[in-house]
Order: sequence, then C-alpha cells, then structure tokens
Amino acid sequence: MKYAICIPTYKRPELLPITVESILKDPTNPSLPIFVSSDSSPEYRTKEIEHLKTLCNQGPSKIYYIDTERSEPYKRQLQKLSGLNGEVIDIAMNGGSAGANRNRLLLLACTYGADGVIFLDDDMKVEEGFIEYHNIALGNTVSQFLSKMKNYKGTKGKKFVINGLKRGSLEKNIEVFGSNWDLEDQREHDYPLPYDDFIELGETATLDAGNLSLTNLVYNTIPFPTHSQDEDWNFGLCAIRMLEVLDGIIIMSTHPTSYQKELGPNPSERQKRLFKLESDIRSKCGDISYSKLHYIWWNVKKILPTSLGKNYGREMMKRMGEEVQNFVKSSELEEMLPKLEKELESRIKEYNFEDSFNAKDITEKLRKDLWGTGILYQNWTNLTDAAKKIDSSILDEFLITE
Repeated sequence: MKYAICIPTYKRPELLPITVESILKDPTNPSLPIFVSSDSSPEYRTKEIEHLKTLCNQGPSKIYYIDTERSEPYKRQLQKLSGLNGEVIDIAMNGGSAGANRNRLLLLACTYGADGVIFLDDDMKVEEGFIEYHNIALGNTVSQFLSKMKNYKGTKGKKFVINGLKRGSLEKNIEVFGSNWDLEDQREHDYPLPYDDFIELGETATLDAGNLSLTNLVYNTIPFPTHSQDEDWNFGLCAIRMLEVLDGIIIMSTHPTSYQKELGPNPSERQKRLFKLESDIRSKCGDISYSKLHYIWWNVKKILPTSLGKNYGREMMKRMGEEVQNFVKSSELEEMLPKLEKELESRIKEYNFEDSFNAKDITEKLRKDLWGTGILYQNWTNLTDAAKKIDSSILDEFLITE
C-alpha cells in the first residue's frame, strides 16, 4: 500500500525544517514522500524552500512543495477533468485557510495514488518509530496494531479503552486520528454527539493524542472545512459518523511526538497578547461553526439510509453541503453574526488591537468560509475523482532539489 506524509505550513520557516528533518531521520521511514503545502506570503515561501533544499539528501524521502502560485497548472488539470467551475477549484485548492491548505494536500495525495495519508503540523517533531507505527495502523488489523504498538517508546503503561474489540483475523477499515481528541472533554460540551456514542462503536481503542492520520476511505470522502476553526475536530467527527455506518474501526492515537514552541523564546508582551486574542477569536467563531456543523452532521446521519453502503460518504458530503449553504442564507445566521461582532469588538478593545483587527471583517469571513464549506462538501467527491485521473508526473513540478 502507498502512503504519503502531508504537512500544511504557514509562516514557520524556522520550525518547518525541524519537522521534516525528524521524519527523514526516522529509521523506520521506508522513503515515504513528504508533501509540504504553504499558505505563507512570498518572503516566507522563499525561506521555506531554501530550508527544505538543505534537507534533500538527508534521508530516503523525496520532498515536494506546493503553494498558491505553483498550484496553477494543477488547478487547470483539476478543472478540466472534473468539469467544475473555477470557484469550486479555487475553494478546494487556495481557499485561504488551514482547511483549504490541507485539502490541497489531500488532492495531491489522490494524484500520487496514496492509500493513506499521515498529517503532521509544521511545529511537530516525531520520535523514532513514528512512520512504522502509522504504517501498521493504516495497513493491518487492529489486533496486530495493538500488539506492535505496545513495543514502541512512549506507549508502554498507557491505559487502553477497548470495548468488544475482536481479535484474530479481523479485517476492516482502520482509521487513526488524534489531534485535540479527548473523550472526557466530550462530557463538558453540549455537542450533539453524546459521550456514549464513542462507547457504542464497540471496536474503539483510545491511546494518546498528537497528529492526524487517515486511510483511503476518509481522504476520498471527507474534506476539511474551509474555515480555520479546528479542522481536525470537524474532520474527525464526520469520520466517526461515516465509519459507524460502514462498520469501520476508529483508533484515536499517535506515536509520541513533541511540539515546538509557537511563540519562540522570550516573546514580547505584544506577541503574548496577540496570541491570546487570536485564540479568543478562533474560539468565538468556533462557537458558531462547531455547533452548527455538528448539528447538521447529526441530522444528516439520522435521515441518510445505511443501505447506501460505500456511497454513504459521498451522499453525506453532498447533503451536508446543501444544509450548510442553507444555513448561510438563513435568518438564524443573520441573528448570530451581529452578536458575535459585538463580542469580538469587546475582545479586540480589551487586548488593545483596534488598529489591527476589524470585527466586521472577521464575521464576514466566517460567513464566506461557511459558504465555501458548503460548496466544497457538495463537490468534494468529484474533485477527488478528478485528482486520481491527473497524471502523477505533474507532481515532479513540485519536487524540491538542491
């Protein structure tokens, strides 16, 4: 089976090469390709490419790099083979958010022919055995995975929640994702996904958290939302809904990793305040996007017949897209946004960033991104189908060489 490592990045030219180098130095890496996708501005992209060039001969993997400019030839091929209009292609490839950046990587993985994708954040540093750990998780049975997993550094002594896990010759889809997932946390929020639903899945093992990995079923049928509010969470929630119907297995886990400091050494008071404000804005916008998307997923699941089988995921995405766009046009959102705007104005003033942030611009971006999510969901399977038809030699245009 073919796998690819995908890293979305944004203005972290000093941290990105540390992440890539840790993958290259993993002795269990069987030369998996590393795809880096950047939403950085030109001056940062120049530094990113320069740093990546120094790593070309330090390990077995080839390194590929794509950004908004380099993506143009690929976008033309995608539009030609999908028959979709330019707006849809732009949302999928260059939507201007972390979610769109990741979707760009997923489409490249389809063109590469990957059966599974391992996502890493651009501030992560993986430990020895990371690649083998995920290869086992993505390509073997649950019993094999759990047995091997216990031998890796950092995994001994973990408590496993295994409810009705079958052993022996079990052969089913295995999904592995762990970013920001915490079962206990579910009890503290009013999401339309009760805690007991995880238990009812039966064949679920909960390990430690870290990055996000996914298999063929998921990356072919679930895009990341176009807004930048915790894409992993929304993605994972939708994956659970699909796999529950398709009798899949979810293992929320990763091999141990470490995070590099985002603020860097000795941050100024302004940097600290900016970091807190941006986190606050994400949280406030997330109160709308999370709750509504979760509500839509819940309702679509209730009405969607399981008899659709393998077409379940495709139909779910389309239905969700329609409902998200209906929400964007609804009076419900029109009532929510002014309230959100007032809350953001208060926060911006509190942190003394009135000269840098505009609450109206933020709420309008949220509206636009939700609209983009609706369009993306409705067209995602056509996009991935088209991406698989693109000649994989086009990827050579993104190859980093000294």
